[in-house]
Amino acid sequence: YLAGERKKETIAVENGVRLKLHLEKVYYSPRQATERQRIISQVKKGEKILVMFSGIGPYAIEIAKHTKAKEVVGVELNEIACEYAVANAALNKVNVVFHCGDVRKTVSKLGKFDRILMPLPKGAEEFLETAFSAAKKGTIIHFYDFEHEEDIPEKAVEKVKVKKVRILRVVKCGQLGVRQYRVCVDCKVL
Repeated sequence: YLAGERKKETIAVENGVRLKLHLEKVYYSPRQATERQRIISQVKKGEKILVMFSGIGPYAIEIAKHTKAKEVVGVELNEIACEYAVANAALNKVNVVFHCGDVRKTVSKLGKFDRILMPLPKGAEEFLETAFSAAKKGTIIHFYDFEHEEDIPEKAVEKVKVKKVRILRVVKCGQLGVRQYRVCVDCKVL
């Protein structure tokens, strides 16, 4: 603590939404605010959207608040993060359905989606098969990965090419360390 109340629960304000969180019990990065705006700008009216690893709900809630998506669904393993996500949806008066559980078990029960986000801090490639199982022809998948600068975009693109996809773009969307970046591969299922 540097100053103020001695508490670890706070409310972050980002892109017009308020996100309540506990600093030790859930993951949240305000450094991804610009990336969330980038995704929001791509969402089209009537889309059904799945946010895997939805955490306290920043992607899902911001999409629900700032777009005309038909349906926004989040899936998160961390039960505490799920509780905050539900509370955050109510706090921001948006309609988002959050499921608490393992994406491998939960996603198969949710149907097909027009857009799938995979903002797992690390290791999202282990869940690509799950994402593809919830995709249909034309689905846009936003796959996040960490790569060394010299391996961008090849290594991240190679991971999503396990299925027939068209790469739309690869974007550096954060820095992890010296010459190491978080990248997002936007791809369309063929």
